[in-house]
Amino acid sequence: MEVFYAREAAYIKIFAWEHFFYMSLILFLVFVLIAQRRRLYLYQNALTRIILGVSIFQQVLLYAWYFFETGFDLAEALPLHLCRISSVLGIVYLLTKKSILMDVVFYYGLYAYASFVYPQAIYAPYHLLGISYLLNHAITLILPIVSYYAFDWRPQLLGLIISMLSFLIYFGFAYYVNGVTGGNYFYLTNRPFFHALPAWQFNALAVGVTLLGFYLAYWLVSGRKKSV
Repeated sequence: MEVFYAREAAYIKIFAWEHFFYMSLILFLVFVLIAQRRRLYLYQNALTRIILGVSIFQQVLLYAWYFFETGFDLAEALPLHLCRISSVLGIVYLLTKKSILMDVVFYYGLYAYASFVYPQAIYAPYHLLGISYLLNHAITLILPIVSYYAFDWRPQLLGLIISMLSFLIYFGFAYYVNGVTGGNYFYLTNRPFFHALPAWQFNALAVGVTLLGFYLAYWLVSGRKKSV
């Protein structure tokens, strides 16, 4: 039974069946949304309630697990991964429909794609935290699509600037918290790659690639006309 909730349960391996399951499911969800994009506007209220309900459930599941299974270990339990921040901002966006919040969710959520392609320290889909991971990242990825077609959201230059500046603040704070708690927020301590690089070079590369990625995402999406 502990395989379903224990902290010591094994993580999934890259390109194992669990990895393909996660990627296949998110690709299916994205495909369905794109295929039905012309109808999403008709179901604004239902989509808001469904995504909001699932998001809140995921938050409760995640932090309840950290509380009961780890004693809320600050090295792991803080909402200092970008996808966790995106989840919270997504909930606030659904309650307020403030476009600037969706801009930040959109840019921060780009790392959810990386997480599906190259998962790090992820539990299997039958583990409680694996379920939380799937819900968190799926919502982070589909919410901008839903917002684009159902709520007429478009990324704005101001949102790009705010996202870049807030990321720089986040990065510095995550670096500090890692040093205090022994955590691995933004995977700065136990890196997924480039292990031989000195810390300052890796950090500079991470910041540079992230800001460039934000800009490219803005350039690709903001100049695109809405499909009808």
